[in-house]
Amino acid sequence: GPRRAPGIVVAVLDTGVDPTHPLLAGRLNPGFNALDPTRPPVERLDGAHNRAYGHGTMIAGLIAHIAPDARILPVRVLDADGVGSTSGVLAGLRFALRN
Repeated sequence: GPRRAPGIVVAVLDTGVDPTHPLLAGRLNPGFNALDPTRPPVERLDGAHNRAYGHGTMIAGLIAHIAPDARILPVRVLDADGVGSTSGVLAGLRFALRN
């Protein structure tokens, strides 16, 4: 069943997160977008086929279900096709470790 995790922050390094998803309301910390640091870490239809679109939101939803007291830190390191770069993942990891 769900585990209590007060004070725990779980970083989701993925395709971004849909902040309007009802399961995630009030659960998200300000995150980071390694693909475009000037934009929030929100999922966007920006891939050639968009096959990975929704993956980051799904993973955040699983975390919300398993650890209902945990905060979620969205870190976008992949586009909607699930493509990213090593430098982007490292930048996302550095951000997550600082936050």
